[in-house]
Amino acid sequence: MDNGKKINIFLYASLCAFFVMSIDFMFMPIGINDFSKNYKAVSIVTGIIFWLGLIAGITLFILYALKCKAQFNQIQKYNDNFGTADNKRIGLISFFSNRVALVSDVVFILSAILFAVLMIFTKRTAYICYIVLSLLVFSFITHCIFNGKIYNSHQKMDEISRN
Repeated sequence: MDNGKKINIFLYASLCAFFVMSIDFMFMPIGINDFSKNYKAVSIVTGIIFWLGLIAGITLFILYALKCKAQFNQIQKYNDNFGTADNKRIGLISFFSNRVALVSDVVFILSAILFAVLMIFTKRTAYICYIVLSLLVFSFITHCIFNGKIYNSHQKMDEISRN
């Protein structure tokens, strides 16, 4: 397995952890609607899964960033023309910076609009709101990751290593 694929494992693992964290939003109404003895355990487990997913996602993404930085420094020694990604803005305020980010941004924008519409025109406790909230959270995280400097630099490193 080459170095680029090893680095991608951290990215995919991070995305999986964030996915688990965002899917956890769909289980929150179970503990909220009937906070009796039967559902108290569900609420506790839901909270634990949320925080474990968030912490694991952040930790794995930090490991991904550190691995990318090490690879970046190694490539920079041999290629003077290699700089940072063309995108100088952080992923939060950058949009449509690559193909994967395009899909992520479209899903993020559509889910934000749908969530706003649902909050206005439905009961806020409708289960569809939790589903869309889950999609909104995950698409926001992927928007930040795929539009960020680290991911764009890693994609540029992969192009250089293939050539």
